Parts: sequence; structure tokens; C-alpha cells
Amino acid sequence: MAKGKYFDGLTSSEHEATINPSLQRLGIIISDPYGRPKFLDWDLEDIEIEYNEFAKRVKLENKTEPRKRIELELSEFLSIQDQLPKNLRLGIRSNGLRKIWLFGAISLFIIGFLIFSYFVMLPYFAEKVAINFPQSYERKLGLSVFESMESDLDIDSTKSHDLQLFFNGLGYDESKNVQVFYSKTNDINAFAIPGGFIVVNEGLINSMNNYKELQGVLAHEFIHIKHRHSLRILFRSLSSYLAISLVFGDINGILAILIQNSNELRSLSYSRTMETEADINGAELMVEKGFDPHGMIELMETLKSHTPNIENEVFKYLATHPDLDLRINNLEKVYSNQAKTLNADSLISKSIFLNLKNDR
Repeated sequence: MAKGKYFDGLTSSEHEATINPSLQRLGIIISDPYGRPKFLDWDLEDIEIEYNEFAKRVKLENKTEPRKRIELELSEFLSIQDQLPKNLRLGIRSNGLRKIWLFGAISLFIIGFLIFSYFVMLPYFAEKVAINFPQSYERKLGLSVFESMESDLDIDSTKSHDLQLFFNGLGYDESKNVQVFYSKTNDINAFAIPGGFIVVNEGLINSMNNYKELQGVLAHEFIHIKHRHSLRILFRSLSSYLAISLVFGDINGILAILIQNSNELRSLSYSRTMETEADINGAELMVEKGFDPHGMIELMETLKSHTPNIENEVFKYLATHPDLDLRINNLEKVYSNQAKTLNADSLISKSIFLNLKNDR
């Protein structure tokens, strides 16, 4: 049922009316001058509809009784239009339903946008900020991270000195501020810390067969530093915490959050894209400096020659550097025909490598 106004066509008076459609009829209830209910019955086939969009009113007129009509507010008419034949329906829905639909659509869009922003946009922009993070702050962060790890790393200062000489001999133009450390731990692992710190574990060096494999590891980790891979994944993982600091441009606030969560670096893994970049660019750097890029491939084959239980802590390198077969294949596609070269410093590198492998 709906409420409307009934006009009898004889006077200008209007009567409050209740409209109740049925299958073929339109029932109308009005009050006579004495307040008694009066029932009218219109055949639906005799009714014409007219909609005043400006006034938002609907007029129903009886063709057999000219000038007799009913006028309803749009919302009232829409409440009964589904009970009317198609020729008496408007091509619009209830304003209330439309508002609900619109509210629902907007809500879903906002929720979707927030989810997209949180999981995609925020990490993306956080990584872009990491790429442009001031080097002085990155160095400060890296130093803090290294100091927090140092007690667990069991650094051998003598072999760290030798390892630093080995790295310096590679002659990388951008490596002046890179510090390399020898850790007396059995984990087959090497990792880069933001700001120019590389740690190579004793377990990894002892698994190597020659110095070229060490050149490959250092080239790989140097690319991680050069392209700020560790810093980028740390920013991505902490992007929600960094959001406010990013909005207000508070670099000190960002640095504080990063330092507080520096242990995250121990559990973060590089993406496949980052690992591929470190492999290929590292091998390119070796070729540029006159070293044999097969050293990187030989290292991966050496690691494969072990039959590790990935759950064993000794094999962390394999757990955090997956897809060795794929990475070997990628390198071999590029360097399968690369002539093996011999750098003038190879004898020195070999001597240092032997010192690193032997107890002194």
C-alpha cells in the first residue's frame, strides 16, 4: 500500500488516499465528507502514468473518467511499483534502495582501496623512499644493526682483516666504504647489512673449493648493498609502522623505527628478482674487473653438492637463497661461452683465501 492524493476532477479539493494494487485492479480508499471510508476500484488497463521529474511526483489518471487522478510522492509510488504491470512502472528504483546500493558500493570501494593501499601501495612507496634514503642515515642504521648482531657473530678480527684485503683487491669503484667481516659460525651463510656491511660465515668459506667462489659471494653481496636490497625489504616489511613518519617527512623517526626493528633483517628473504639481479649484476661486475664469472656458478654447484637438511641451522644459506638450479641456469645462459680470465691479483687472492680456510 501507498499514500497519495485523490482528485475527483469536479473540484480542486484533494483527498487523502490509500492505494492498494492487486493483480488487475487498483484499489483506492478515500474518506467522504462525513469521514466515512469510500472505496474506488480502477482497472489497471485504464490507467495512464505520468512522472514529474522536477517535482518527484507520479500521476496516475483514469482514462475512462477524465480528470480523475491520483498523485503520489515518488518514494510512495516506488514502494508499490513492483506490483504493477510493466507499462505502469518507472525505470528507476526506490531512492532508499538506491542510497543503500550507493553506500554499499562506496564502502566496498573504500575497503578495497584501503586493502590495496596497505598491501601494495604502501610497501611500494616505502621501497621508493628506501631507494632515496640518505646514505648517512643508512650507514647509521647499518652500524646499529651490525652492533646488535656482533655478539652473536663471533667475529674473527684477524681473518676479517684478510677478508677485507681480499675484497679490496676486487677493485670495485663504489666499495670504499664497504666493511667485510669473518664470522666464526658454522652456518653456510653470507649476508649484507644496509650501509655497507658484509658478513661471511666460516661455514660458507669452508665449503668452498677455490677463491673464485669467494669472489662470487662477495660480488653477489656487494650488489645487494649497491642496490639497497636489504634496506628496501626492511622498509617494505615495516611500511605500516613507517607510514606516519613518511607523511610528516620525519627521517629521524623513520631511522628510530628501523633501528628498533633491525632484527627483522635476520628473518627477511630477498625476492627472486633481487636475487637474480645480484647474481647477474654480480657476474657482470666480475667480468668487468677481469675475474671469472664461473666462480659464482661454481659456488652454487658446491652448495648443491652437499645434501643438506634445510631444517638444519647449518644450511641457512640454502634456506634463504632458494632455487639454486634456476639461478645456475640463468647464469650459464649468459656466461656459458664466456672465456675464463685470469686477473693479475689472482695469486694474491688465492693466498689470502688459503689463509682464510686454514687455522692460524
